[in-house]
Amino acid sequence: MSNPQLVPVIAQSAVSACASGSSRDVEFGRGQSSVGAGPVTVGFDRSKMSDPDVTVQNPAETLLETQKDPIGTSSGPPLDPLFAEGKFRNLLFCKRLSILEGERSPFLHFQNSVPGHAGRSGRGVGQGRWRCSGPARASALHSFNRWITIVPMSTRLIELVERLAESTIVLVGDFMLDRYLFGRTERISPEAPIPVLRFTREEHRLGGAGFVLAGLATLGAKVRAVGVVGDDACGEKVRAHVAALGADASGLVRVPGRPTVEKTRLLGSSEDRSHQQMLRLDVEESRPLDEPSSREIVSRAEKFLDGCSVLCLEDYDKGALPASVCQRLIEIARARNVPVLIDPARLNDYAKYAGATAIKLNRPEAERATGLPARTSEECERAAGRLLTSLDVEAVLITLNDRGCFLATRDGARQLLPSRPRQVADATGAGDMVLATLCLARAAGADWHDAAALANVAAGLEVEKLGCVPITRQEIIHDLMTEGTEHAGKERSLTHLLLELARHRAQGRKIVFTNGCFDLIHLGHVKYFQWARRQGDVLVVGVNTDQGISRLKGPNRPIVGEADRIGVLEELQSIDYLIRFDEDTPLELIRAIKPEVLVKGADYKKQDVVGWDFVEGHGGRVGLAPLIDGKSTSSVIRRILETHER
Repeated sequence: MSNPQLVPVIAQSAVSACASGSSRDVEFGRGQSSVGAGPVTVGFDRSKMSDPDVTVQNPAETLLETQKDPIGTSSGPPLDPLFAEGKFRNLLFCKRLSILEGERSPFLHFQNSVPGHAGRSGRGVGQGRWRCSGPARASALHSFNRWITIVPMSTRLIELVERLAESTIVLVGDFMLDRYLFGRTERISPEAPIPVLRFTREEHRLGGAGFVLAGLATLGAKVRAVGVVGDDACGEKVRAHVAALGADASGLVRVPGRPTVEKTRLLGSSEDRSHQQMLRLDVEESRPLDEPSSREIVSRAEKFLDGCSVLCLEDYDKGALPASVCQRLIEIARARNVPVLIDPARLNDYAKYAGATAIKLNRPEAERATGLPARTSEECERAAGRLLTSLDVEAVLITLNDRGCFLATRDGARQLLPSRPRQVADATGAGDMVLATLCLARAAGADWHDAAALANVAAGLEVEKLGCVPITRQEIIHDLMTEGTEHAGKERSLTHLLLELARHRAQGRKIVFTNGCFDLIHLGHVKYFQWARRQGDVLVVGVNTDQGISRLKGPNRPIVGEADRIGVLEELQSIDYLIRFDEDTPLELIRAIKPEVLVKGADYKKQDVVGWDFVEGHGGRVGLAPLIDGKSTSSVIRRILETHER
């Protein structure tokens, strides 16, 4: 890992190498790789620049790290000071060895803003643009003899999730009570051709703006709720649910004679199958609020805006957000520099949302509001562009169900953010979870791209749940770590492994460690790893390097090189992480990882297992995996030799 004091120097070197002569405005542009790194910016300390005439755009983020050698040996100070100084973000490697072998070569663009000037280093790929690509050392950084690694986007998003808490959000909208009546359907009614639902249980949840509140609160936000409820039992239940989530319910205006919006869903199941919604009964009054109630909504929201991060308007067209209220709230928020995010109602005219910061809507809503189709990326671009202009907003996010979402911003960004395939149980609440996540991500300092990408993940997790169930930060982090492993493979350097294991432990997961040569993978190994994985939640496997095996077993071993051994082990589902080590024993690895469970084969005695005393001294335990007779690397080699001699 780079020394933080070297970062400004590296950046200066790259500027000097890529900018020539009269070129004084150099952008460290966007880097991409086949493992989904996404936009990247070289970060450095502007104050350390030696040339006062050189200006650099977007200096704040560091999405790169430099590594000392192609094996990935880490050096430099521990991570915490780096984060504290703001020198680095998102330190996680992505398939390091493959990059160095040229299988997945990332590239960076250094863009010269003065056309026609060639750079002194790099290979021209267009006027005023240069490319430095792996596996060769980047020529712009040649004097430091270092390697470049691009960080996967999933790591940026994990760090973003870890910053979500403590933001204060003012949420104004239509609050509802969702009732779920569960039962079994085992016969048809003799009175009519309808199923009979035999009641088993009842659940009450917040709906409408209430579910956005539940999502915000579950992600760690401090929420101040503003809306209307009736002077009825349902209204009291809404207030109780809001308070139970730790939110401020004093902004809920009680309006006599107006019922609290209540949606009752009947869900039936038979023969142990999942519950299916059979019927929904709505109790509501959707006419606009009277003038005194509208003024009270504005008054309570205005008081709440002091010290808040974002104002969120969740409009279900149930009367809480008429045009006069929306426009007045947007006006007040803009005067106080508070961003306003909108989830609009299904209307033909969105004029009441004009002047907000951003609007989040689904495809049918976008088509209805613009009169344009929004099925393809090109169509979404046109529809979003019309909304950007007509509403004078900074960003438009159109959700597209299983296709993900389309983001358009005032500064010209236009991008389709695809979603991962999901097992859809119920799409209800996905849009509300998008808004909640988008609000918190922006409050935490994310740009629109990362905020939308994170909201995309939250929506994907939401559709896998039955009914409206808020998503937790732990669920999002686990999903992102799973996605990161799918892209980056299972091998990690020690620095990055420790980062990920810390996140697993924060979610209550138990770490298991084992190690070995694993020269010729056979059934005994497969069963061994399966047994080890069952001892905890995350299995880390240390793999001896070729040099280490030769020292231990002689010059004729290993038979299979370490790159191939790692490649085979990566395909075993029971293994979560792989790490190479060159030492004769894994003791240093064990001390660094501090596993809760240390596993070796049953041919060992506990006292013969390297690191057993250290693990037990930290409250862990040693597990001895049962052996399978005749299944060993030595027996496989003997059988091969016997067959060959015949």
